[in-house]
Amino acid sequence: MLEEKISKYVAEILSGQDDLFLISVLVKGKEPKQKVLVIIDGDSGVNIDQCAMISRRLGQYIEENDLISTAYQLEVTSAGIDSPIELPRQYHKNIGRGLKITKKDGSIVEGKLLAVAVDSLMLELSKGKKKQTISEIEISLDEIMKTFVTVSFK
Repeated sequence: MLEEKISKYVAEILSGQDDLFLISVLVKGKEPKQKVLVIIDGDSGVNIDQCAMISRRLGQYIEENDLISTAYQLEVTSAGIDSPIELPRQYHKNIGRGLKITKKDGSIVEGKLLAVAVDSLMLELSKGKKKQTISEIEISLDEIMKTFVTVSFK
């Protein structure tokens, strides 16, 4: 219930900023040491000023509505590079990047994201040290269990 109230309020905060969106709200622990973790993302990324603004407004909302009666820790953060892609909207900003996809059948597919459609992704599969393209495949979003962006240090 607390997570729902916070999610709804964060959605209100973000409603005027079309490029930002809520990934998740997690409330961990029990009073008096609760932690509220709010994860956001943006079509062009998220900066610290945006996180700080949301944190200030959310903290004020929690206090004014006495949602948590004891001390708590509030953290508003962006989805990091090590976070899985959780919403279809997140794929768009990762076009051109490598992805590691675990499908619901347990198989793993790695490739470069070429395009995003309403219900599927197009990946370029490559092989070898010179990353020669061997094929392009389409994967339905319904088939995907988890996706991570792969980091390349070249």
